[in-house]
Amino acid sequence: MKTVKAHWEKRNINKNCLEITVEEKDINEDVLKKLKPLKADYKVIKIPTNNVSLLFALQKEGFFFIELVTTCLYSGELPKLNEIKKKILSNLKYKKMLPLDIKYLDKELDKNLFLTDRVSLDPEFSKSIGNKRYKEWIKDEIKKNSILYKLIYKKNDCGFFMIKKIDKKNFSAPLGGIYQKYQNSGFGFFLNYFEIMEAQKLGGVNTLTAFSSNNLGASSIHYSLGYKIHDQKYILVKHE
Repeated sequence: MKTVKAHWEKRNINKNCLEITVEEKDINEDVLKKLKPLKADYKVIKIPTNNVSLLFALQKEGFFFIELVTTCLYSGELPKLNEIKKKILSNLKYKKMLPLDIKYLDKELDKNLFLTDRVSLDPEFSKSIGNKRYKEWIKDEIKKNSILYKLIYKKNDCGFFMIKKIDKKNFSAPLGGIYQKYQNSGFGFFLNYFEIMEAQKLGGVNTLTAFSSNNLGASSIHYSLGYKIHDQKYILVKHE
């Protein structure tokens, strides 16, 4: 069992936060014993999906299930596109963001760009707190050398994504989204397609990304692109 003081969440959501990850080797009784003395305003615990007995035990201790997070991996050549998708792709491109682009992204975030994350959905928080958290998360990722890109439809910005180098072969796409005006356009597929493309351009063999069970659209896009499940975790939260 790993416990991290998520000090950045004090800035993001104004709560002292602990993030706890339960591993396959951990014994349930030991996990429950170690949890009791831990103090925090907000606790987030991640457990393997095959540990249903711990899932029930944690809910008896006041934790609430909020999502299943799936980490996926793509490896191999770029996905093949049919003629319809090729035609849509011909009107789309992506570029690295400039400071003005990031300001535009901030405005889009204020329009409740993300509504399926565990903070935005939690009645103890609000959508505006969720928006602020995303802004701060993006700033942190840039400091960690993530590269921020904008998605462009014809001449209009329509979304964004990030790429981060993990090691020589592995890259991740920590976050991405389609701006409100274009959310019914089907561009989410191409956003993920470009993530794979850019990771490969940077020398990556594998592209890793994650999505929540609360976001059904993301799951269908990942599987249609040929992503394979790498890991899954139940996420539970508790407010003190």
